[in-house]
Formats: sequence, C-alpha cells, structure tokens
Amino acid sequence: AIYLAAILALLIFPAFGIYQSWRGGGLTVELRRLALAWGAVILALIVMSSLTKTSVTFSRMWLGVWFLSAWIFLVSFHALLRIFLRWIREQGFNVRRIVVVGAGDLGRKVAYQVQNAPWTGIKIMAFYDDNPDLHGKRVEGVKVRGCSARLAKFLRRYTIDEVWLAMP
Repeated sequence: AIYLAAILALLIFPAFGIYQSWRGGGLTVELRRLALAWGAVILALIVMSSLTKTSVTFSRMWLGVWFLSAWIFLVSFHALLRIFLRWIREQGFNVRRIVVVGAGDLGRKVAYQVQNAPWTGIKIMAFYDDNPDLHGKRVEGVKVRGCSARLAKFLRRYTIDEVWLAMP
C-alpha cells in the first residue's frame, strides 16, 4: 500500500501543482493544495482497494494513522524546505535576476517591494525606460541603463531570468 501510495503521489501531485515554484507564494495556498493532493492519493487507494477487494486486508485504524502521520510529515517537510530556501535566498543564492522595463512610479513601487522582500530571491539588475531624463540615473538604487531598444543587447550580454514590464 505504501509503495502504491508513492507511485500515486508521483502521478497525482504534479496535477495539483505541488512541484511548481512557490517563490513569493503563500504557505496556506501551498498547504491547501498539498492537502487536496494527499487526499486524492488516499481516495485513489481506497477506491483501488475496494475494486480489488483487498480493503479487508488493511485496518482502518492503520490507514487513518498512516494517512495522518504522512500528512504531518509532508507539511513539516514543506515548511522546513521553505525556511531553508528563504535562508538560502537571503544569503544571495538561488536568486532570479530580473530587468524592469519602466522606471516611472509603477517601476519604483515594484523595485521598492522587491528590495524589501529579500526572501523572494529576486534581484533587479537594471531598469530600462524611454524617458531620456532617467538614463544613467538610479531608481531605488538600480541604474536606468537606457531606452528599451537597448534591452536586447543587455539580455545577450548578461544572464537574466525574467523581464518585468512596469508601464501604465
């Protein structure tokens, strides 16, 4: 039953988005999805044991204790993993490097929020804006490197994970 549950978890958990990136996402949403996915695994086990007439082989008490202890393990593992990843990101590892296009009010707000949440592991490498008055200046401590037409050259030169558009 435990081996079958492991196989079912490998098949069912991706369908619930358990293995997606939760960077910046809420713990409650992640735990709710984890509960639904684990419930689906248990439900599939119960249905399979009923269809194969092997349900009498397993004690309901054992199944309940196993279900609950495995759930506690999963929650504990996810919480500890989040704490560890947060710590790693605060140390400067596992960082996503981004460029923000638009250094106006919205771009400033984005930069302020990103810089005040180091646990997300997001680092703004540069701003690009078509306003020539901003070129060469710093917005929230990040240099405005020029107009958006120069962005492609920057992307070829540096390793950037994402480009965020912060334009009204």
